[in-house]
Amino acid sequence: MKKILASMFVLIIAGMVSCSKSPESEAKALILDMTKLTDKTADKVSSATSGKDAGEALIAYAEGMKKLAETGKELEKKYPDLKVEDNEKFKSEEEAMTKAMGKFTVAITGVMTKYADSKEFKDAMSKMTEVMKQ
Repeated sequence: MKKILASMFVLIIAGMVSCSKSPESEAKALILDMTKLTDKTADKVSSATSGKDAGEALIAYAEGMKKLAETGKELEKKYPDLKVEDNEKFKSEEEAMTKAMGKFTVAITGVMTKYADSKEFKDAMSKMTEVMKQ
């Protein structure tokens, strides 16, 4: 019985250690969340059927990125020595984010032309700018 309990204790401790988050894993998760949000928003903007739809997608993006930026600031405080820029450990995440940003830029450019006369889209762009400034 003691051997079984000891084995279970070792397994529990090993599980706890393997599930603990490293600074790098937390940063990678944040970058992944930003990439997913950017990519998903690019798809929504590209498939928008009205200026209102495109604008709503952009506002949701700004609000989501604002929350993720706050998480990033918390990580910077928690791990002040963690460097993400020019760090080989984050190369694949940075490449994925760059690709998503390219897709996002193409989508935004398309809807800015397509819905240039839409009051809802113009209002959403203004609101998005306000949210991003905060």
